[in-house]
Parts: sequence; C-alpha cells; structure tokens
Amino acid sequence: MEKMLLLILLIISGCSHHNVTDDEVIKHYYDNSVLYNELAKQSCSQFEDLASGEIVEITSNDKKYPIIANNLKQLERDSIYIDRRDGECSLQLIYFGEGAFNAVNVFYLNFNLKNPKLYDDKTDKASVRDKMERYYFDMPLSNGWYFSYETY
Repeated sequence: MEKMLLLILLIISGCSHHNVTDDEVIKHYYDNSVLYNELAKQSCSQFEDLASGEIVEITSNDKKYPIIANNLKQLERDSIYIDRRDGECSLQLIYFGEGAFNAVNVFYLNFNLKNPKLYDDKTDKASVRDKMERYYFDMPLSNGWYFSYETY
C-alpha cells in the first residue's frame, strides 16, 4: 500500500523537470536543521504510544496536528511518515521523487534509521549510481537525520 501511494505521488511529481541534486537536499537540511530537529521532537513525542509497525502520515494541511503541519509547511514538505519499531521513533519525509513504473528516483530525509546503508563517496556519487537500475544509500547528516536516496 505504501509503495503504491509513493508510486502514484512520484508519477504525478515526475511531470516536473526539476533536477534535484544531493547537494540541494543536504543544503536544505542544514539550512533548516533547527526546524527538522523540532519536527522530530514534536512528532516522536506526539506518537509515543504508536503500535510497533504502525505508520502514521501527517500532511501539511492536517488540522488534527497543526504544529507538525505548520512545520511541514515551513520546510516546504507535503507530508511526514511516523513509525515506531521496538519502541523507537522513525520519521521519513520525501524531499523529491520522480519517475514511472520501472525507473523511480526518490530523495528522502529520514530520522533515526535502523541499519542504514551508509554512503560511500566512491560508489554512491551520482555519476556512478545513475547507471544502476536499483540503488540505495543513507548519508548521515546530524542529530539522527539522514539524507537517503533510492532508485528502483
């Protein structure tokens, strides 16, 4: 279900021709790191009782959680996915996604990842990964946040 929703969103966003770079995502995070840290604090404390494996999506228009929604608007993000596994809060925001059924590229900002596939400067740079059909990495940023990239 989550993959299908992501695919639909990516098909829609794929109509734009904005080329996102790793540096753009990283700069956006660091320019807004205080707000991202506040978003993590608010989201994780708001959903302390979330059942393990349950995922909650909050959009920037959500009336039930106005503080989180307002932070999403300030960050110019559409939604956040909140998850708890083994009592630990994890967050995911899609920075940008594009593609269609067999070629999808997604740039994420993730918080508190379990078992990240750490970025390697030699093998994970865009010029290398752009030639791959399936690819994934997680680049540590700060305070538990990661820039993640996936192509499938």
